[in-house]
Order: sequence, then C-alpha cells, then structure tokens
Amino acid sequence: MQNVTSARREDLESASLVRAALLADPVRRRIFRFVRRARRPVTRDEAAASARVSRNLAAFHLDKLVEAGLLSAGRQLVTGSARVGRKPKQARANWSRPSRTSIASSFARKACR
Repeated sequence: MQNVTSARREDLESASLVRAALLADPVRRRIFRFVRRARRPVTRDEAAASARVSRNLAAFHLDKLVEAGLLSAGRQLVTGSARVGRKPKQARANWSRPSRTSIASSFARKACR
C-alpha cells in the first residue's frame, strides 16, 4: 500500500511540474492570470485583447491550459436574438486546482529531499 501512495504522490508532483512549466511562457501566463482574475467565462477575443496577441495565438494558449487542467472550456450561452453559427468557445478558471502557493510548496518539498 505504501508504494501505491508514494507513486500517486509522484504522479501529482509530476503533474504540478508540467503545469508550472506551461506557465513559464509569458504570453500563456498573462492569459492564465487574466482568466483567473476575470472570475467569469472569458472568450478567446477577450483573452487575446488582454495579452495583446492575435486571436489564434490566444486560442492556442487557452487550449494548452485546458489540456493541462488549469482551465476548463465550454460554449457561450446565447441570449436574446438568434445567432447564426457556432456559439463562441469560452474558458474559465478551475478553482479546485492547486494554487501557485501549493505548486511552489511542492517544489520546496521536492528540493528538500
């Protein structure tokens, strides 16, 4: 049972390292911070404007953050008049994910070993 627990802990620490490495990119970090601070679903256009990058580049970074589990994605609900085409994709922060403090503390624990 001890080996299963330590293996699970190593998997979690490895996932934390991957998430932290994703945030090393300054554009991706700006987009992530914007989405976290918005406290509401954010469109790709809003993320692009906040980071001063193209919509396609913002979409690329948002998709990477969603794949890593740092953000979640969904479609915008349309109210009012009917809209033609697909609903805009939105990203929102995953509040249940580890914070920067918990990621930093996992680095500190690993460094002390």
